[in-house]
Amino acid sequence: MDMDDVNEMFCEMFKLAQIIFKKGKMPKEHFTKKFNIHCETPKQFWSQLLVLIGTEEDVQIRRDVNDIYTYALCDDTKTCDYMSGSKGEGFLFPWSDIDIMQSLVGQTISMETFHYKCMFTAKRTGCQTGFCKLLININNNEGCLQDFYLSRVEYLQSRLRNNFNKNFDFTSRGPCLSTKYPGEFDRCYAFPIHPDSCVSFLKTFQKKFWNDVKSRIIVEEITVMHCVPKGPEKGDEDGHQWLISFSVLEQKIVHSLNHVQFCCYGLMKIILHSFIDIYTETHDTLSSYHLKTVLFHVLEDVHQDFWIPQNIFYCIRICLTRLVSFLIRGSCPNYFIPENNLLKKCKVLQRLLEMFLCENSLYIFTVCSYIHRDKLVLLSESHELRIFYSLCSALNVVRGYQTTYRECVHSILKIIHALQLEDDELRIAILKYIGLLLMRRIGIIMYDEFALTGYKLYLLSAEVALMFAQRANVLGLIDLATLWYRQRKYKQCIKLLEKTKLIYTSLYIDRIECCLILYEFSILSLLLFKL
Repeated sequence: MDMDDVNEMFCEMFKLAQIIFKKGKMPKEHFTKKFNIHCETPKQFWSQLLVLIGTEEDVQIRRDVNDIYTYALCDDTKTCDYMSGSKGEGFLFPWSDIDIMQSLVGQTISMETFHYKCMFTAKRTGCQTGFCKLLININNNEGCLQDFYLSRVEYLQSRLRNNFNKNFDFTSRGPCLSTKYPGEFDRCYAFPIHPDSCVSFLKTFQKKFWNDVKSRIIVEEITVMHCVPKGPEKGDEDGHQWLISFSVLEQKIVHSLNHVQFCCYGLMKIILHSFIDIYTETHDTLSSYHLKTVLFHVLEDVHQDFWIPQNIFYCIRICLTRLVSFLIRGSCPNYFIPENNLLKKCKVLQRLLEMFLCENSLYIFTVCSYIHRDKLVLLSESHELRIFYSLCSALNVVRGYQTTYRECVHSILKIIHALQLEDDELRIAILKYIGLLLMRRIGIIMYDEFALTGYKLYLLSAEVALMFAQRANVLGLIDLATLWYRQRKYKQCIKLLEKTKLIYTSLYIDRIECCLILYEFSILSLLLFKL
């Protein structure tokens, strides 16, 4: 099914939801297994929502894998990587790519006043709300200090130009450098704001529902604010304005939400993707950031005890009501900088009002349409198998955004060091799996170098790396078999493919059509099921 078919399906579903709301019941011709009308009670709808978004345990597994992954792959002395976006929050939506924010350790910023440990001083005077200029003091030849502002435009151009061993398709997209290989991801470079400035801001920030998060950040002096090379929507003539980003702080707040709040946020994301983004006239008028901002404002006003599964329909409608009220007023105040209005376009209001009138029927159809039958079958399986499937799905995200040989080697050395200190068997298995994925990436890089130069040592290095990688998953086995085939080592190639077939047969589970994902993580499964 291509994207046009999917969009057409959701358009028809939207019309059907409107019919159901007007008639008060489901037409007989639309009784199907996929659209289960019996999940109209909050309890039944909540169970369907858990299948789609995941249980608390599923979400925690995804976050743990992300934490281990970013810990293993970032250079502590130069950079600190954060997996941001939907996947960093704990969602696994098929339409979301991987978003990485790379914080440049050592190149810190002090807000407004000079700090001897900081390279830059952020000045908000003369900037649009939510933006600042990065001032750097440089000694001239006469020993006098001169003030220079760092240009975000020149910075992005230099990053794109000097990126070591960059992918051929690396392009600049907003504040990010984007590529589609080895997995589609966006990398945003960011300058960290010094913890002293972060703590100073938080102490003056009076909010209620995430006070525990706030207290921990202040006590541990964590950097939660950054400046990223994104300019104001209205533009600036000199290209010197940088966006003040709260991405890390926002993620910590999202991670602190209870599961009803988290699922409510996820359902809003699904509705946005299914009924707003697919239309040309409303595409890009709203973003996930608007939805997150709406949720934060609602959480300030609605008591924590209200967010329970029995109230799921009320919770989502409260959030959508607040969004509609913001659209009617033409103002959605930034949660951290209220004077910054996030709404620039209001073309989506009519569409949102139509959705709002559909009441619960739209939410039910939307959730059911995304639930694949494989996930429903999993519900009847053992807890161990469901957890393994969840782990495999999470590991599917961390296929590797490290695209250079230098990055891969550094990451492997860090993983070896982490394995010496780790006692938890599950974390050890995940670290080993990530290390083997990186070996597969090295094998591919070395073979590409051999293809370009004909230098035999590159081929030997590729073969050694892929011999390690075959222990990760079926893709590593196939890569090595392909390499041996190209070297005319036909007997070794056939023997390896027979081994692949044997693993596939031993792990095939008749009752689960999702066996392919289990097969891909076959080596990992042999280790994990021994725990």
